[in-house]
Amino acid sequence: DGRIWLLGFTALGTLLVGLNFGIGSIITSLVILFGSGFLLEEGLISPPNAAWLATSATWTDWALAGVVWTWIAAAITVSTNVLIQGLIITLEKERKMSLVLNSDREQTSRRARELDRRLLQIRTAAEVSRSLSAVLDPKRLLQQVVELMKDRFDLYYVGVFLVDESG
Repeated sequence: DGRIWLLGFTALGTLLVGLNFGIGSIITSLVILFGSGFLLEEGLISPPNAAWLATSATWTDWALAGVVWTWIAAAITVSTNVLIQGLIITLEKERKMSLVLNSDREQTSRRARELDRRLLQIRTAAEVSRSLSAVLDPKRLLQQVVELMKDRFDLYYVGVFLVDESG
């Protein structure tokens, strides 16, 4: 039955091109459907099976088939369009969520780097404290503190300025 092919044409047209094409394909298919009925009724074309013409050759049959076909085609077109619009909305939401997730990842990474930096500072302070309690020689203590600071914070130069008795 050619009506199935016309439904397929309408469904695929709506799916691949859009709603306007689907509506246009319904109109085109109706013209083809009723044109075929008119041509068969007038005897300008002959059906492949002559027995088929005897059972479905009245205009009432053609009109009823056309109405049913139109409802089915409209339902397919509208439901396909609604499905496509839903997918577009879902993809847009997914894209926005992906942007938020990437932003959160970057923020978490920045926070982790900041925590690592602070942890290094705390560890260095703890080592300096241990050195203070272990080393009694002030010159050696200053040298150890300077080396710890330079190594831990990856500094090129570390200097310690001392205040003498005159200020």
